[in-house]
Amino acid sequence: MALALPMMAAAQKIGHVNSSEIIAAMPELAEAQKSLEAKEAEYKTEVEQMQQELQTRYQAFQEKANMLGEAARNKELMELQDLDSRVQKFVEFSRQALQEEQQKLMQPIQEKVMKAIETEAKAKGLSYVLDQQAMLYVGKDAVDLTPAVKKALGLK
Repeated sequence: MALALPMMAAAQKIGHVNSSEIIAAMPELAEAQKSLEAKEAEYKTEVEQMQQELQTRYQAFQEKANMLGEAARNKELMELQDLDSRVQKFVEFSRQALQEEQQKLMQPIQEKVMKAIETEAKAKGLSYVLDQQAMLYVGKDAVDLTPAVKKALGLK
């Protein structure tokens, strides 16, 4: 029994892959990035418009603040604070929405890569596949699946 354990460990083949390199070469990534940049530009435009409105209203308030009574001045200040709060909430919302959109766009890309890695690993009889970025050492017997996976996905 003691002899069987080292022999079993030696029989397992380990491969590695650079998933970032593969994903970076996929045309789907460029499409996802383009879509995300368009959504980001929409949010940025809306934030800029909201900030401009806040700035304009604040300047108008400053010009007439001395002419307003205390109640009117306080009401105007409250409205400005409310608008500022809405701008900040929208900025936070847009950040979160962009993160969710990125995850949504990346999921099918990552799944496609994982499926190709699994297919190539099975074809080469590998027991384990590790991502190259997390490895500290790669021995000469390790199998690099990156070129095979890229080829399977039709990438250069």
